Amino acid sequence: AASVARGRMTVATGGFGSFRCERFRLGDYQPGRLKDWLEALPGADPKKRFSEEQIKDVVQKWEEKCPKVRGMTPAKVLELIEAAYKKDHKGPVPEKVKTDVQNLPIQAIDATVVDDEAVLALLLYSLELYTQDPDPEDPTKTLPCRYQIYGEFNRFCREWAHAEEEGPLRAEWELFKPLFYHLNTAIHALPAASAVLYRGGKYGVEAHDYPLGKTGAWGGA
Repeated sequence: AASVARGRMTVATGGFGSFRCERFRLGDYQPGRLKDWLEALPGADPKKRFSEEQIKDVVQKWEEKCPKVRGMTPAKVLELIEAAYKKDHKGPVPEKVKTDVQNLPIQAIDATVVDDEAVLALLLYSLELYTQDPDPEDPTKTLPCRYQIYGEFNRFCREWAHAEEEGPLRAEWELFKPLFYHLNTAIHALPAASAVLYRGGKYGVEAHDYPLGKTGAWGGA
């Protein structure tokens, strides 16, 4: 008998049994540039979740990161991780993490294969937006914005995938459809690679539920 799924292995809405994949089919849909969509987002979003200042900051970060991404190496990735550990006072980076990062099959990404629009799509799906308000628990940091692009996109996709009726979600789909298209295109453009995956999470993990050798899906991986 199959084991009973528990914790984050369980999807309250019914998992893939209620997943409506047909809602994500794009057919011959061809949106415009992702940058244009992003800059128009504050005015196009009826819920007014994102400000023009936030979007300008994202565009600036994207323009700065494009050349850095193309010159990325395992050594540079490790430098970023070590800097993050130091900033958050987490002590030294574990040796296993260092080894896994140093063995990453990172290669130069040609702009003709993964263009700047693809970099923007991947950035939007991982970038945290911050306010100018200082964090009361750490004055060196600022508070994150109430709404995150990747967070709102993820929330909508979960609802859109499992809702019995489209209803008001149809308008949200039309709003986020260009991002869905460009993100999907960007992911498919990335070269295939085998590597150890480290995934961040703000929740605890019961290690005994995941013995060595067990396969399955957990936390989106």
